[in-house]
Amino acid sequence: KGEEEEKMQQINIYKAVKKLIEKNNIKQSKSCKNQIDKKLKIKIRPLAMNRALSNIIINALYFSNKKIMITSFINLENIVICIEDDGIGIPKDKRDDVFKAFFRIDESRFSQSGNTGLGLTIARDIIQSHGGKIRLSQSSLSGLKVQIFIPIS
Repeated sequence: KGEEEEKMQQINIYKAVKKLIEKNNIKQSKSCKNQIDKKLKIKIRPLAMNRALSNIIINALYFSNKKIMITSFINLENIVICIEDDGIGIPKDKRDDVFKAFFRIDESRFSQSGNTGLGLTIARDIIQSHGGKIRLSQSSLSGLKVQIFIPIS
């Protein structure tokens, strides 16, 4: 709720993602490529969007085997940020469920990861509060592809 009080700012999304990767890339055995356009600016609430992106990137780092790729493009209406990994992905019939608070595909992962099952729920809420949407699909790397659509303002 407190994030809604934060003011919208124009930020360089490449630099923001670069900081998140450096902060969260604990496992040196994984490759996390930031291929976002270095000049791409987006008008967002920076702390809130940082939290959403951090939740998604941490999931990608945790569930990937070796590769994470972060890209961007602009369509007629949105700036689209894509986070892809080479992990096991999420079955198509569970992709809506993972946005439910505390939902876990595999309950045994809770004790291993220490995660609460709120990351994607929080990320979706923040993205929607920016007028955007989030979509999950199969990655070209074989794992999960998370697409974040933020309206061009």
